Amino acid sequence: MGACCGENGSSFKKGEQFFFQKLDGKSDNKIELYFTLMDVINPSKYNSFEITIINNKKLNIETYLGELEERSGKEIKYGTSFKVSYYFQKEQILIIEPKINQNLTGNRKTITLSQLIQSPKKGNCYIFFEEVGKLLIKYKICNEPDNLSDEISSFNFGLTLKDPIFLDPLNLRESFFIIYILDNKTKRPLYKSREFNDLNFYSNSIDIPSNLLIINNEINTKLYIALYCPFINRDKIVGYGEFNYYQINSSMKADKNQKVQLIRRKCFKDEIIGYVDINYNKRKKISFMDYLRKGMRINLDFAIDYTYSNIGPDNPIPLHHADPRYPNDYIKAIESCRNIAEYDYDRLFPVYGFGAKPNGSSEVNHCFNINFKDDPNIEGIDNIIKAYKESLSKIEYFYPTYFHEVIDKVIKEVKYDMKYHSEENHYYILLILTDGNMNDSEQTRDKIIEASNLPISIIIVGIGGEDFDFNLMKMLDGNNTALVGSKGKPWKRDIVHFVQFNKFKGDDVGIGSDLTDELFKEVPGQIEEYYQKIGKFVEWAV
Repeated sequence: MGACCGENGSSFKKGEQFFFQKLDGKSDNKIELYFTLMDVINPSKYNSFEITIINNKKLNIETYLGELEERSGKEIKYGTSFKVSYYFQKEQILIIEPKINQNLTGNRKTITLSQLIQSPKKGNCYIFFEEVGKLLIKYKICNEPDNLSDEISSFNFGLTLKDPIFLDPLNLRESFFIIYILDNKTKRPLYKSREFNDLNFYSNSIDIPSNLLIINNEINTKLYIALYCPFINRDKIVGYGEFNYYQINSSMKADKNQKVQLIRRKCFKDEIIGYVDINYNKRKKISFMDYLRKGMRINLDFAIDYTYSNIGPDNPIPLHHADPRYPNDYIKAIESCRNIAEYDYDRLFPVYGFGAKPNGSSEVNHCFNINFKDDPNIEGIDNIIKAYKESLSKIEYFYPTYFHEVIDKVIKEVKYDMKYHSEENHYYILLILTDGNMNDSEQTRDKIIEASNLPISIIIVGIGGEDFDFNLMKMLDGNNTALVGSKGKPWKRDIVHFVQFNKFKGDDVGIGSDLTDELFKEVPGQIEEYYQKIGKFVEWAV
C-alpha cells in the first residue's frame, strides 16, 4: 500500500500511480528434478543413486533416492523425480552419489541449485563421475495454474459519462479515477489513473497481481472505482461503481466485458451518471526463476562506510580492525554474499568506499574505488576482501556519512547499460555496509525515488552497535508507506531493505546463513515487480 490512503482526492499526487505492492518478497518457486546416467562404463552395475539436499548451513537436510526406470545400452533413466523448493537467497547444496546394489560408491559430487539454474544449457546440466559416466540433470519450473499468487490481472477501464454536469468541459478538468479494495472496512487504493478531461476516457493497461484483488480468499471482496472531478467537488468522490474478482473473471470466461454503473448519491437515492466498461484478462505471472532462465543478468555492487565513527571512541574495538585471525563484521557481511555472488553474470563486482580521504587527497570522498584503480570492478569475493583489507591503510577516516553519491553512481551504471546494452536485461543489487545513520536524508531519498524507476534493489546493512534511527531506516525501507522525495514525488516501487547485522551476530554469518537469507529475501519480489510495472524484458533467443 502506498502513502495515499483514505478517500480524500486532494491527498493523491498527479499522474498515473500504482499503489499496490507484492505482499511479501519470498520466493515460493518449486523445481522438479529429473536424472539420466549416460555413457555408463559398466551399465549393469548401477541401479540407483542417492541425492542429499542441504537447504542451509544449519543442516536442514532432505534425502531422495533415484530408482532405476529404464536401461538402454550405456544409458540409464531414473523414473523417480522430485520437487524442491527453491530460494534465491539460500545456498542449497545437492550431494549426489551413485549406488551399486544399494551400496554407496563413495564417488560423490556436489552442485548448488543456483549453479544448476544458471546452467547455459537452459535447464540441463551434466556432472561427470570418474569411472562411472556422466549424470544429466534436467529441471523444470513447477507452477500451480489455479494459484492466484501466480496470476496477473490486466485491466483497461473505459469511462462513459452521461450526467449533464459533465457537458461543461471546464468541469472535467484534471479528473481521474482510483481503484480501491475494501480491506478491514478501509478502502485501500490499488491504482490511480492519469488525469483526463473527456466524456469518454480509456485508461492505460493496468496489471495487478490477482491475489491482491481478494481479502482472506474471498472472491466477492468489493472493489471500487471512484471518480474524482476537482472542479466539481475538489476533495470528494463524484461517483463510484462496485465490482469484484468473481464478476470480472466470470465475464472473461463468457468472452464479454464487465459493465458497471457509475452512480452518485443524491437526495437519498442513487443516480446513474455513467458507465464503466471493464476489459479484463489474466495471464500467468512471470516469476523470478523465469526471468533467470530467460536471460536476466544480475550485477552485485558493494559500498563500504569508511567514516570516522567506525574507529571512534564509541567503538573500543574499531569496526575496521584488521586482525588476521578474526574477520571483522564488514568482512563477515561480505562473506555472507558468496552464494548470491554466483548469480553475478561475470563475477566482477564494483566496490566503492565513502566517507574518507584517500591518501594524498585533502578532500573527503563519498564515492571512491576501494582498489584505487580506474576500474572499480574486483573479481570474486576473496579479492574483494583482500582489496578491502589493503584499503584500510590507504585512507583517512572522516565524515559525514553520505549515501546519495554511491546510489547515484549505480544509477549512472544502470542508465548506461539501458542505453548501450538495451538488448540485455541487467538488474543491479547495491549492498551498502554502514555503521551509522546517513547525514544526507533528503538527497538520499531523492536518489532512491529516481532508482525506483530503474532495475535496482538497495540493501542497507547496519554494522556495529550504533543505535540506528529506526524511524529513518523504516522510512527508507518503505514496508508500510511509500517513500516520498523532497518535492513530493513518490517512488514507483519499494526497492530498499534495511538489515541490522548485530541481530545475526550470534549466528554463523558466513555463506548460507540466516543473515544471507534476511539480506536478499526481498530481491526476487522486487525484480518481479520491476518487470511487471516498469521494465521491458528482452528475452534471449534459446
